[in-house]
Formats: sequence, C-alpha cells, structure tokens
Amino acid sequence: MTFQTAVAPVLPPVAPPQFPSPSPETAAAIIAVASALQPDLAQGFQVDALRLRLEMERAFGGSDDLASATASGPAG
Repeated sequence: MTFQTAVAPVLPPVAPPQFPSPSPETAAAIIAVASALQPDLAQGFQVDALRLRLEMERAFGGSDDLASATASGPAG
C-alpha cells in the first residue's frame, strides 16, 4: 500500500480549477506586447520590469495601480 492509495479513499474528489477564457482583446494585447519585445529579445537584450510594464500599459491601455485604486474606492 502506498501513501496515495492509503489516503485516496479518505479525500473527496477535487474538480480542476475553472479559468475564464481570455477575450479576443486580451489575446490581441498579449500578442502586441510580445511583438514589441521580440526584436530586443532576438538580439539578446534583457527586458527589465520597467520596459515590460511600459509595454503592458500600452497594450492594455492603463496601469494595474489605477485598477486597484478604483476597486478599493477613494482613500480617506
């Protein structure tokens, strides 16, 4: 008897997590970021966090900081 067979009857079955399918706009934005970064990566340049953030903000039309501030409401 292995650990897996000893524990399996006790644990309930778990369904795999369900993730929503990305929209066509999301897919297009991801491709835009990849296209923007590809020339530098092909030449062996590193992509730092600042450059990645810039390209992501351009492609998705904003910053995640704005979304989190809006979601939490005004400070005060």
